[in-house]
Amino acid sequence: MKKTISLVLILALCLVTKVANADFTFGEPVNLEPPINSSDEENLFNLIISADGLEMYISSDRSGGLGYIDIWRSTRENADNPWGPLVNVQEINSRYNEAFPCLSADGLTLYFSDWYGWNAAGDRPGGVGYHDLWMCTRLSTDDPWEPPVNMGAIINSPNGDISPSVSQDGQIFIFASKNRSGGLGDYDLWMSTRPAAEGDWAAPVNMGPAVNSSAFDGEACLSTDGLALFFCSNRSGGNGGSDMWVTTRPSQAAAWSPPVNLGPAINTSGSEGLPSLSPDQKTLYFGSNKSGGFGGWECAYEVPIVPIVDLNSDGIVDAADMCIIVDYWGTDEPLCDIGPMPWGDGIVDVQDLIVLSEHLFEEVPRTGR
Repeated sequence: MKKTISLVLILALCLVTKVANADFTFGEPVNLEPPINSSDEENLFNLIISADGLEMYISSDRSGGLGYIDIWRSTRENADNPWGPLVNVQEINSRYNEAFPCLSADGLTLYFSDWYGWNAAGDRPGGVGYHDLWMCTRLSTDDPWEPPVNMGAIINSPNGDISPSVSQDGQIFIFASKNRSGGLGDYDLWMSTRPAAEGDWAAPVNMGPAVNSSAFDGEACLSTDGLALFFCSNRSGGNGGSDMWVTTRPSQAAAWSPPVNLGPAINTSGSEGLPSLSPDQKTLYFGSNKSGGFGGWECAYEVPIVPIVDLNSDGIVDAADMCIIVDYWGTDEPLCDIGPMPWGDGIVDVQDLIVLSEHLFEEVPRTGR
């Protein structure tokens, strides 16, 4: 009640204030312990959590699998419980390789790649190219997965296709494709769309020079609102062998902004990639080979995504910050566009007030803007 009264008073006292653009930042990355990472000297290739927060799928070369890289599954009864043991998803896996799992929002379609990297097992038979994208379905989340089906020559190309990501409505499909005609070089990010969640995918379109580079660009993760795309790249301007980057847009009809490196809080002199988001979009999961990890060469980490709510950088969230939001009300000012997701939604409105009010009167480190 006191915070609500204070909020009303602050709104009544707001004055016009001009400041620089804001951004979101990150907390401290935490290495994930068993059952996700193991002491098996494994390479954990990626991790994805279902929309309801009750299933987790990873791809890993841990022992006990059917091939070099397999897909594994863990479950829990509710989002507050710890994850159970990882179980090999034998109805999907084979003596070949299954990597980069991606789950639809309803949990009934799973996409993956038969990428094998340096392993001699090769690709699954029946594919189009060097390594392909596949999908499998199930009738309900309690049913087993049906046998995988190749996504065909519209999506797959001769030189290799990996790391799928599908939008929440099932109508946008983003993946990485190598040296496909019309690309910028190496692996690029491509996007295919369809008019309905059950329709056929259209021919993929390169995401263009605003997103892609002549270097490796892949391992994409699209946010549930479709306004942020996290991905991995070894383009120039990074901190190490490969880094994670993010591009955003104010609406799904708008163009993507130039990608921004996630910075030294995430990226190190080693290699970081394989981004995925928690169901509430407030936690970023990723893989890293930096020293100090639990397990093998590539370990999984999690890090909170934190909106910058100290809009004038004075070290406290207070009336001055509330006034800034009011001043830019109804605009697309990125400084104040902090909700409902940390990257905003293209308009300064009540969603941003809600986020700021959750931090009202908190003292925060000065950003130095």
